[in-house]
Amino acid sequence: MNNIEKKLIELGVTLPKQKISAPQSLPSEVADLVMNYQHSVLFDNEIIFNPQYITGLEGTLGELSLDVLWGLEDGKFNIFKANKSLNHLEADNTLFSIGSSIGGNHICLSIRNKCIYLFVNDSDNEYYKIFDTITLFIDSLKINDVTSNKNNHAKSVKLNF
Repeated sequence: MNNIEKKLIELGVTLPKQKISAPQSLPSEVADLVMNYQHSVLFDNEIIFNPQYITGLEGTLGELSLDVLWGLEDGKFNIFKANKSLNHLEADNTLFSIGSSIGGNHICLSIRNKCIYLFVNDSDNEYYKIFDTITLFIDSLKINDVTSNKNNHAKSVKLNF
């Protein structure tokens, strides 16, 4: 079991029993993450992280949230649809969205430098570097003990439209 799988299990994500091949159109670092869970992940508990680099958007305890990890199934939480949405927002084309934070902000991997950024639409500064690597981002994720419903389980959803 790799570190990503261990962290996802700790956050309550049910991992797929059968692994599939990653779509060629996924950047390799994104594929390494998404192929661990495959279907979109909506968390029952509030998932937070303290960014390596401060954005000024953090809560009182210096935290940001992770609401969704985009998956491969068709539907509104599809990783490719999320990235089309990001392109319509005229985001830098080197950013690839891997998830969503509060307010519909995108958590993105930079294809150029492999760092993690927070893309905030309708802001003077749309891009905030928050981690040097995707590994640091994943390692920082934790359940907010204050708002936790004590049901340490995430919903991995499969939507067909």
